[in-house]
Amino acid sequence: SGLGLALVKEAVEQIGGSVTLHSEFGKGTRARVELPYASAPRQGRSRPSGIYYAGPLAGRILVVDDDDAVREMIATALRARGADVVAVADAPAALGQSGHFDLAIVDMQLGGMRGDELLAKLRTAGIVLQGMLVSGEEQPPLAAPGGRPDSVLRKPFDLDDLFAMLPEEMRGDADASEAIRLV
Repeated sequence: SGLGLALVKEAVEQIGGSVTLHSEFGKGTRARVELPYASAPRQGRSRPSGIYYAGPLAGRILVVDDDDAVREMIATALRARGADVVAVADAPAALGQSGHFDLAIVDMQLGGMRGDELLAKLRTAGIVLQGMLVSGEEQPPLAAPGGRPDSVLRKPFDLDDLFAMLPEEMRGDADASEAIRLV
């Protein structure tokens, strides 16, 4: 449908890059993507790769993200550490949940509603008390009334970033940043 190239162009231009196309009939099309140099890497990412054990998580967590891969990655990582996780793709599914959640991890850009608006509704309905927004924006827009997050997890992120942003009372004995390396 051509939608993919338009999305790539928009994403590349948002970070200061450019996309140019050159086509010749019968010879094909060449796409050139130019990206700006990356800024200095974030601090705290010098840990060697390997398998790590971090303390178990306590609590019930609601994950709301319309990107299947991101939603499942977050849910799987939290479940692997023992959290009770419910993962849904949109605001209606989140608002339809029963019971109480200790934390909601909500993508800022959902299809029909901003994440802070959903967080406000989840709090008003008594479904969740604490909320974490996941956003690719440097500064997310001002929160809707009642939708101010307790924390913001900035994209791109890795699991250490996610675990470090969890409320202290959920992290148990060991924090991911103090994980024990198993070799």
